[in-house]
Amino acid sequence: MKRIFLLMGILSLMIGMNACKSKQETAKVAEPVSIDGSLVNKHWKLVELFGEPVKYEGENAKEAYITLKEGSNEVSGNLGCNTFHGSYQLGAPGRISFSQMASTKMMCINNMTIEDQMSKALNTADSYTISGNKLILNRARMAPLAVFEAVYMK
Repeated sequence: MKRIFLLMGILSLMIGMNACKSKQETAKVAEPVSIDGSLVNKHWKLVELFGEPVKYEGENAKEAYITLKEGSNEVSGNLGCNTFHGSYQLGAPGRISFSQMASTKMMCINNMTIEDQMSKALNTADSYTISGNKLILNRARMAPLAVFEAVYMK
């Protein structure tokens, strides 16, 4: 009787170890999405929103921009008035999504339209393309939501 219990215990242990091994092997199969080096760690200045050039007007006008950090998947920048931060996630080649976005809440009379539209573009975008020094955020097959230019430090 003791042998039966001992054999059942050993069998249960082997089944449990095999199940753990299968989960580990499955986890290894899923490869992380590679980071597009031309996308991250750059200052992307907003130059166009919903097909219209961006005009920074007024003495308190601030440049709208985004920066995507490699490794931490953090996005931050300025919406034209308020600063923001959040997360980004890359999917299949050319796919991107932004989430957990938060921003300061200052009132800027001259730039609230830019700010509202840029927020909408970031929340709506599901894909991107990079062409030369331009980053273009898109939604499905629609016209570009936002166009940014890489600004290089001198």
